[in-house]
Amino acid sequence: MPLTFAPPALPDALTLPETILARAEPRAQLVVELTQLALSAPDIASAVNPALAALVERTAAVGSAYFQMDGGVFQARSAAGAMPQGPVMD
Repeated sequence: MPLTFAPPALPDALTLPETILARAEPRAQLVVELTQLALSAPDIASAVNPALAALVERTAAVGSAYFQMDGGVFQARSAAGAMPQGPVMD
């Protein structure tokens, strides 16, 4: 006798609580805006900076950074918010 599996039915968007829908729409809009900025950016730092800033603004993070390995050493290429001090952050 073969086993069958029926995945649980997903809730219809209309049945989701309004608060969930209200939170999801701005988040989705932010993803679209950040993607558009990244695709039109002239360089990686310009593409990443808006995402780093959004991360600091919308979460409990006090800082965020994009690091790149250069000759076996990680160097900060773009940052937002509070950052640790030291040569790697220069």
